[in-house]
Amino acid sequence: MSDFDGKYKIEAKTGDVLAISFVGFKTQNITVGAQKTVNVVLNPETAELKEIVVIGYGSQKKAMVTNAVSQVSGESLVKTNTTNALQALQGQAAGLQITSTSGQPGESLNVVIRGVGSTAGSNPLYVVDGVLTGDISYLNNADIESISVLKDAASAAIYGSQASNGVVLVTTKKGKRGAPGQITFDQYYGVQSVARKVDLLDAKEYATILNEAAVNSGKNPYFTNDQIAALGSGTNWMEKMLTENAATKNFAFGASGGSETSVYSTSLSYLGQEGVVGGKDLSNYQRYNFRFNSEHKLYKDVVTLGENISFAHVDKNGIGVGNQYNNSLRSAFQATPLLPMYDANGNYFDTTKSTEPWLTGVSNPYAMMVYNNQNESDSQKLLGNVYLQIEPIKNLTFKTTLGLDYNVNEGHSYSPIYSLSIYANNAFDRVNQNMNKSRSINWDNLLTYKFNAGENHHFEALAGSSYITYNVTSIEAD
Repeated sequence: MSDFDGKYKIEAKTGDVLAISFVGFKTQNITVGAQKTVNVVLNPETAELKEIVVIGYGSQKKAMVTNAVSQVSGESLVKTNTTNALQALQGQAAGLQITSTSGQPGESLNVVIRGVGSTAGSNPLYVVDGVLTGDISYLNNADIESISVLKDAASAAIYGSQASNGVVLVTTKKGKRGAPGQITFDQYYGVQSVARKVDLLDAKEYATILNEAAVNSGKNPYFTNDQIAALGSGTNWMEKMLTENAATKNFAFGASGGSETSVYSTSLSYLGQEGVVGGKDLSNYQRYNFRFNSEHKLYKDVVTLGENISFAHVDKNGIGVGNQYNNSLRSAFQATPLLPMYDANGNYFDTTKSTEPWLTGVSNPYAMMVYNNQNESDSQKLLGNVYLQIEPIKNLTFKTTLGLDYNVNEGHSYSPIYSLSIYANNAFDRVNQNMNKSRSINWDNLLTYKFNAGENHHFEALAGSSYITYNVTSIEAD
């Protein structure tokens, strides 16, 4: 470090190299010779302005972008160690508001870009490697090169009315030309626990309150002091409903490389997350990903052929989320600690068989969660495209792209015969099975011409067409 006047003192031998650097300036390397004094003037580092920003149907230098566009690098996303890319975007892009719909593993997120612009919803349009899709939660953070958020009407206008809520552009990782083969492995493991739990009454405190309520109603107390002293702490239903150290784990293996004519990038990954409410037996999310991108230059770089393919398989089971008036945790708040979890036979306690007045109509909240929320689903998503680009003359390019977004989701729920109270019982087994398939195909044709008039004047013209078709099939049976 230099002092306030820029002076410094270093002991160095002839032939040593001084590396002099400062934030925002270019580093200079100076070989030590016979001189006693080395004065250096650093030049400003402006290389960041050459950074490429992905915009609608193309890319531009960062210095040329005047629209409201935010870009987040894949390295920043990976550092957050979140289960999906949208969670990783929280707090990293101005004007982007992301909130959770619930704490259930694998649940969707609400995304709002600069406020709600339509009564039909607030979700933006997602575009992954040029393919339009409705969600990016299936992506592994380690597969993403960058995310651009188009926030104003001017930058998103090229996508039409479907971009009224903004556009999120995702670019997955590609190989680099002439780079040696590279293998990467990304892994993390974490645990989740509830930091602060609601302090509920134990059995003694609850029995005391019951006695006070009975006396205030002109009745005799339910318990004697000796009976209250012998009750112990009873059942803490919040402890029963919540799990400590629910695990989250991620493994991502990648390989990339390239020559002067061909590049490739591929990856395999796995992500698993256990639910805090109900534990891994009732709430669990697992995702498997495969990705392959490649590009090949043919006929002296006149023709370029490539593809981007990603596949995700998701297994999910979880409890019912409900709402503020009807959910699993609300019933745990209301349940009495005088209610035991199991009866003498090891079955969930049924209060219809009890003669205690304080247990009339009371249901075991954990058993209710188990019986009524046995929901499982598995889904597959295939998203990708193939493209052909031709440059017949310098700066004039024609690119045609065929993209596919194919989704299959199967789900089923089961509720067995049970009896927990006069209000919570089921006389018949109930099963629900459903399946949904959706397919969208988009075909884009773009003609681009770039023209430079000197060093300070750059022109780019783009003309194109886009054809999109949707097909949805669903079936459900009870």
